[in-house]
Amino acid sequence: MTARLPPDVLDRSADESSRLLALQYLDETAGAERRLTDPLDTEALHDFRVALRRLRSCTRAYRTQLRGSVPKQMRRKLRKLTLATNAGRDAEVHLSWLRNQAGRVGPGHTQGLAWLIGRLEGRKHETLDSASSDVDRRFVKLAAKLRARLGTLRIQIGRGRGSERPSFRAVTGELIHGHTADLNEKLRAVGTAENMTEAHRARIAAKRLRYLLEPLTRRAAGAKGLIAPLKGLQDVLGHLHDMHVLSEEIAASLADLSRGPAESSSGAE
Repeated sequence: MTARLPPDVLDRSADESSRLLALQYLDETAGAERRLTDPLDTEALHDFRVALRRLRSCTRAYRTQLRGSVPKQMRRKLRKLTLATNAGRDAEVHLSWLRNQAGRVGPGHTQGLAWLIGRLEGRKHETLDSASSDVDRRFVKLAAKLRARLGTLRIQIGRGRGSERPSFRAVTGELIHGHTADLNEKLRAVGTAENMTEAHRARIAAKRLRYLLEPLTRRAAGAKGLIAPLKGLQDVLGHLHDMHVLSEEIAASLADLSRGPAESSSGAE
């Protein structure tokens, strides 16, 4: 999604433009957050998480420019909001994949598939019901503080060489070079499908680079053509991660079945 920014955003100071970008992402996150309590809105959680990731990525990348508005403590609170929705998101992704397998499994496996879907459905409702109200309360409080702080930019007037503030174009260009080098390094560390930790890090690096480029698609030549390949890479690595987490969930479910209801209950206490 391209943020609605002024036409001259690249030529304004990085301090100003980074705040405009963060405010845009904050608005998008707030819009998605208001939909979380609607049980019929199946895309609300996904949209909230995506908007929140863009906001977090922006405040992280431009943390030097946003230092007076978004301290480290606020970035940590944004991260905790993301973590609070992880379990619900994982359940949604796994349920979607499992339902697509209904016509592919043999007759001897349909009962097991139905049981696993039911187990994840229960976890999804349990985690989302408890998380949604808590996330809603915490985000509204944090968003009000962020909006006020991002809306204020203090400038110290200087004279002489070196007093000019760097442009958003210059700062973002340097960030893109740095993020590209980081992605290349992390991709080289992924040798096989077994390198789950390395693949996860590479996926995050690809995501952060894509989020840097997205606001530039209408303003910088070549930026738009990079979005789809980065999204494709992110999706492949994300699917690998999701299937790894799902395989662990299936193994845990089988372990619970082998122990029996009484033993599983006592082990959970």
